[in-house]
Amino acid sequence: MTSIKDKYLTMTAVAEMLGCTERHISDLIIEGELIGLKIGSRAVRISEQSLTDFIKRHTINPDDLFDPDIEKQKQPIASIPKQQQSPEQKNGQTIARSSWMLRR
Repeated sequence: MTSIKDKYLTMTAVAEMLGCTERHISDLIIEGELIGLKIGSRAVRISEQSLTDFIKRHTINPDDLFDPDIEKQKQPIASIPKQQQSPEQKNGQTIARSSWMLRR
């Protein structure tokens, strides 16, 4: 909840802080993710507390960023059999494949 003592920021300032557009900030206000205060007919301000709460809610835990099960499934390049690493022949032409194309 916002209060009189809270500091209020412009949409431009918030957009610069988050590295996004003012339109995206406007969308976040419409979705209820940020609390906006309309001043007059056009000026909108966002409470600093609302921005802080938004950042806390959307901060990613680095451990959750990657699924450990998926990481275990990836094969290191050295474990790909040599026959898969050799170039292919197609219509008399040699087709070289990068190692990342050989992973399954």
